[in-house]
Amino acid sequence: MIALAWLRSISGVSIISIFGNISVLVGMAFVLYDALKNPIALSSLPLAVPTQFSAYVGSVAFLFLVHFALPDIEANMVERKNFMSSAGKGYWLCALICFVFGGVGAIGYGPQVKSVAIAMLEGGFIALTVKLLLCTNVLATFPLIVRSSFTTIESSFGGMSMVSSNIMRTSYVLAAAFCAASIPSFGKLVGLVGGVACT
Repeated sequence: MIALAWLRSISGVSIISIFGNISVLVGMAFVLYDALKNPIALSSLPLAVPTQFSAYVGSVAFLFLVHFALPDIEANMVERKNFMSSAGKGYWLCALICFVFGGVGAIGYGPQVKSVAIAMLEGGFIALTVKLLLCTNVLATFPLIVRSSFTTIESSFGGMSMVSSNIMRTSYVLAAAFCAASIPSFGKLVGLVGGVACT
């Protein structure tokens, strides 16, 4: 992660993040396969419960609503005039994939479906594979997600030398890892931040 944090070329970062996107799609395919092994009963489809709205977002929104990375992506595009159409196509494609994934998951798992799909996997090869694919995604998309933070910190100091920039980026990664490993119920904290920030 530290070596990935030192990447400065947006083209290199975007190529690496494509592998992260592919890993998520493959993981989704494994989850859908697992869901469709169950008997389908359309009469028992789970319905939305508005009182549970905070569970709809949270860690999922924190992971996938990465709109804060868009200004940096636009600023580094060769043809910036194509940004809106590219972003629009990306959002529609993601919405379609999520709609299909959520619908098939709800049909396959029924009323006991959980808000985080990996919690539905009962262990074994599929669960391990999906977890490894999600770790691959985090590793591959990390440089793109934190790039905005790095450039903001660097510009607030009026620019940084390569050495001081790498020290700051390394400290940032280590601080993030420390918080994730040492804060009790970190997943609930991430859910709270994601729910508040994305609502």
